[in-house]
Amino acid sequence: SASNIGGTSFETSDDISANGRRFVADVASAVMAGSNKSLGADAALSLPEELLANILAKADELWTLYEYFDYKPTNASLRNYLKVIASIGQSDRVLAIVEYAHSNSIRMDEETYLWVLFGLRHLKGSARLVSDFIRKMKGSGLCVGEQHHQAALMSFALQGDASAAIEFYRQHLALLIAEKRHGGAGDVTVEMCLYALQAFAFGMGHLLERSTNTKDVEEVLSAAKDIMAYLDRNHSAFDVKGPIYECYFMLCGNATEAVSDAHSMIKKAIAEGCDISPRMLNHTLLANANSPSTGSRHITEEILQMLVAIPTLYATAETFTALDHCKATHGLSSHSDQLWDQLLSESITIGQTAQSESDRVVPRSEGSADQLSDAETERLLASIPSDAPITVPFVPIHAMRKHAVNFHLRVNDIALMRHGQGGGPVNKEARKIKYGSQRGQQKAFEHKGSMEHHI
Repeated sequence: SASNIGGTSFETSDDISANGRRFVADVASAVMAGSNKSLGADAALSLPEELLANILAKADELWTLYEYFDYKPTNASLRNYLKVIASIGQSDRVLAIVEYAHSNSIRMDEETYLWVLFGLRHLKGSARLVSDFIRKMKGSGLCVGEQHHQAALMSFALQGDASAAIEFYRQHLALLIAEKRHGGAGDVTVEMCLYALQAFAFGMGHLLERSTNTKDVEEVLSAAKDIMAYLDRNHSAFDVKGPIYECYFMLCGNATEAVSDAHSMIKKAIAEGCDISPRMLNHTLLANANSPSTGSRHITEEILQMLVAIPTLYATAETFTALDHCKATHGLSSHSDQLWDQLLSESITIGQTAQSESDRVVPRSEGSADQLSDAETERLLASIPSDAPITVPFVPIHAMRKHAVNFHLRVNDIALMRHGQGGGPVNKEARKIKYGSQRGQQKAFEHKGSMEHHI
């Protein structure tokens, strides 16, 4: 029957709410367990479809009990139902739940909105919806914290919407990043910076296609510079420095006349001991190619020397594409041509080593690749490795970083004014007001008789 699910009998609304909370807590814990062990792994989407369908069916069956018994769900019930929907990646159903809450006058709190934002991460075209939910929270008098910002920026990064990300940055993050303070509630976390830069980098191509105004690209690059300055000022050491630097270099590579920013940043990254990836140098070369006025062949040669000198680096297919653009814009020196040949030979060797024995191309006689046929040469060039793909880190709500703000208020040591005003005297007339102290009292804010004798 509808009142008995899984051998559990529901008699009252409290039983439904208690069992529902227990059910969704177990489901959410099981679905999201281990999802934060590696970057870019959404455990909810990697589970078998049959298991996800079974979990969703049980949650729907449990939710229908409110209608069966004619009980109005509370905000806590709605939040628990959203936990199941959001955890298993049912983004399209999140909006239906929000619409149900509005039609039934269920007021959602900050945590419920957080699960709404988290649940929209895989819904295509949801960037504008996320911004609307943030504005609605502020309009309702709710507190928008760093976890809400992080969930929103994660959606922008997954959607690759640079326009929505820069608008969100302008409205909510620009003032926080520009301030010199650090350590308060609502500060910008490292994950928020990473998601913002990834949204900028992934959506830069669409932004260039849709907009002919260079101010949009300049605004995105300016925002990226402010974020990097903020990280350098407040978060000198963090665990996602490599992906953040990669996104910044991707922005410089797609912008115009940004080679000075990329060149200075690559030197800074090397000086800090950051793990340099081929993508960073490749987009520095692209920035040099896209800077006909400020770029030069000397920068191209310097980047090639870095590729040869750093043992962990190797040239990829994108490296030679960027070198072609640099050659067309600035030309290449004779030393750069020699480095190009050396990097090409090493990349082909790396690509051949990664292939199986049957797929390798071996020259017919000892010599260079000139003795190969055109088809064999194309296979050699095709074996050159490419840049590693970039994934958006998936951080479930229970693993989201947040600032711990604990207020340790000692009420007995607070000086109180006679009429409850706060603050000290500001003029001669205010000094006539008698003050009292609650220091040493047994109960806070409770005193019998006049407080004037404490002065």
